[in-house]
Amino acid sequence: VDNIERLSFAIPYWKFIKIKTAAFSFLELTERIKPIIYDGKKMNCVFPFNCDALPFTGNFAVVILAENMNEIVKMEAYLKKISLLEHEKQSLLDEIERLHTDKEHIESLARRELGLIKDNEILYRFVREKEDSPTSQTGEYKTK
Repeated sequence: VDNIERLSFAIPYWKFIKIKTAAFSFLELTERIKPIIYDGKKMNCVFPFNCDALPFTGNFAVVILAENMNEIVKMEAYLKKISLLEHEKQSLLDEIERLHTDKEHIESLARRELGLIKDNEILYRFVREKEDSPTSQTGEYKTK
C-alpha cells in the first residue's frame, strides 16, 4: 500500500477491500478481473493484494485505484458481482457432482420435483381447502 504513491501517476482515490469468493488460483483471478486489473497505465483499476489464501479459502484483497469515488463504487460492485457469480458457479458444480454420484439425492429430487413413486407405493396428496372455494380445482381429496 505504501508503494501507491510511487506509481507513475498520482492516485487521487484508493480503497483497500477484502473479498471472499470461491477458491481458485491467482492466475484465474487475474483472468476474471482482467478488464480492471492494474497494468501500469490505466488510472481506474484494481491491484490484487494478499492473495496467499485464495487457492485454499477464496479470501483475497485488492487495492482499488481511481480518479474519483464513482469509479471506486463501480469497481467494488464489479468485484462483488464476480464473487457472487463464483459462489453460484461453485454451488452449481457441487449440484452437478451430487447428480453424478448421489443416488439418494437423485431419488429425492425425482420424488419432490416430479412426484415419482416406487413400485407398490401409493402417493397421497392433501390439498388445503380455501375458505372461499367449496371444491378443489384439482379434484383431489381435501383435508381440513
